[in-house]
Amino acid sequence: SPVGIVTERADLSKNLRLVRRTTRPVVEHYSTKAGKDLDRTAVMTETTFTFQGEGRWDLIVRASHDGIAYRYALPGDTGAILHETSAYNVPAGSPAWLAKYRVDYENTYVQTTSDSADTAEFEHPALFDVGGTYLHITESDVDGQDSGARLVHDKGSGAYRIRYFDDRVQVNGPVRTAWRTMIVGDLNTVATSTLVNDLATPSKVGDTSWIQPGKVFWSWLAGGREAGESLSMQKGYVDYAAAHGWPYVLVDAGWYFDPNWDYDPTWETTSWIPQLTRYANARNVKIQVWMHYDELDTDAERQTRLALLERWGVKAVKIDFMNADGQAIYQWYDQILPELAQHHLMVNFHGSTIPHGLQRTWPNVMSMEGVYGAEHSSGVTTTHLTALPFTRNVPGSMDYTPMAWSRA
Repeated sequence: SPVGIVTERADLSKNLRLVRRTTRPVVEHYSTKAGKDLDRTAVMTETTFTFQGEGRWDLIVRASHDGIAYRYALPGDTGAILHETSAYNVPAGSPAWLAKYRVDYENTYVQTTSDSADTAEFEHPALFDVGGTYLHITESDVDGQDSGARLVHDKGSGAYRIRYFDDRVQVNGPVRTAWRTMIVGDLNTVATSTLVNDLATPSKVGDTSWIQPGKVFWSWLAGGREAGESLSMQKGYVDYAAAHGWPYVLVDAGWYFDPNWDYDPTWETTSWIPQLTRYANARNVKIQVWMHYDELDTDAERQTRLALLERWGVKAVKIDFMNADGQAIYQWYDQILPELAQHHLMVNFHGSTIPHGLQRTWPNVMSMEGVYGAEHSSGVTTTHLTALPFTRNVPGSMDYTPMAWSRA
């Protein structure tokens, strides 16, 4: 399988000469607030290969008991990154579970084979059965220095190439790209692997005592916007959550109407959200609120609105409709995540990318959608459902939006 990267000033994928190789052990112990294993020890071997071609760069490879990953480390004089030549060559005829790419990752997984899959772009993660050993492909530690990527396939070939969301990734100084991550083993190894988190940047939140993920009562399909507009209905949902020992109630769309609501001082006394948080607190239930991404996409909006939610006693936000995988949206994630932590707010991202180790770096991320879930009224097949524990759910928490409502 090829490796390499092309920038606006150099093609670092050909005519390469290996000039140095160094190896070191990596042992990291860390804890998380959500996920399949809250107390983890990562044991890996890291080998750095330094190549000289049109420029000098490093290929950093990490190997562990459950997989292998690599990333590129570039000096600061390469200019913008145009694309990687990275690809995965999977043997022909290997059973495959693939979902075609969408910006919100809401497509179904379909069973096919490595070579007979359509000519198309496919989402991370992808799963292949190679002679009885499973290969799970995704990426880790994507941030605002980089761009999200997807897998590109031509029917009849076993090659799955990396393609960035952006045509150009702007670089300011030295950069390390996302990890190209391969989990390898039996299905139990794949399902229980924490490799994607093991590779991610360590936590940037010091005191995590306030971060307490848990079950959330979500009423959207029961009442839609009507429920979001009704204090009395929301109090009923709080009562129901309290009776069942559920720690959170999510107030979805409809609870705010004025696009400048954070600047209107009357909201401090006229909004019923503070009333609801007081009502819920008395019953040992905490309130979360839904917000559209465009309500939090400027510095001013985040400064005023997140502070106001904290004053009201809101404990988490569900932010929706980012619907992008490029460098600009990852820079927004880089901006809002520390601001959420500053105001002691947990977050559930919907209409989003998938977690790429994000819950290790920012443990206030309760979950992320990025999945074709129960919100959809059709197309949820048994093939899709049984693939999810071994595909989408492997790299991090998956908000499948489970429902138990009767729908006409």
